[in-house]
Amino acid sequence: MALAAFAQMASPGATLSQVMMATGQGLAGASGDISFMANGDVPGAGYCVGDFTEDADGVSFDCNRSWDPANGMS
Repeated sequence: MALAAFAQMASPGATLSQVMMATGQGLAGASGDISFMANGDVPGAGYCVGDFTEDADGVSFDCNRSWDPANGMS
């Protein structure tokens, strides 16, 4: 937020919303460039959605589906 406030001072004709969206695009992060989505999320690797199963040989986890903020559940 502070970075967006400084950016707005440098761009007095822009609204705070416009400056915040521009500030969150292409930032250099530890794992690569980061751009925020319109809802404020960062599209990333997402999450594995799966099932634990147990049998006589042990326990296993199978990743049957995945979820990420850009595509939802797949």
